[in-house]
Amino acid sequence: MTDQPKDPAAPATCAEAGRMGGKKTLALRGPDFYRSIGKKGGKANLAKHGLEHFQKMGKKGGALTKERIGIEGYRKIGQKGGIANAALRPPGHFQKMGKKGGARVKEAFQALKREEEKS
Repeated sequence: MTDQPKDPAAPATCAEAGRMGGKKTLALRGPDFYRSIGKKGGKANLAKHGLEHFQKMGKKGGALTKERIGIEGYRKIGQKGGIANAALRPPGHFQKMGKKGGARVKEAFQALKREEEKS
């Protein structure tokens, strides 16, 4: 070790140094740089591990989240999404969509019933 005084502008920890470097890179290259390297990394991981690995990990994550927040937690998330979605749509939108969806479901059941009768 040397007896030279430490630069006061120098980072105190590795985490601080990384944060400073990341902020400088963001300022120089912009957010698209990070998006592009993230996409490249995602493609490389997909090639290395395969789709099944990520499907398995997603199921584990879903099970852990369900344990953590429970069914009531999912219910609250759904209500928030529904309220936000309703705020974006014109009045009567969901009634129209419900009627369309109901008619399609009814047609599908009638078609199945006709096929069963033929058999």
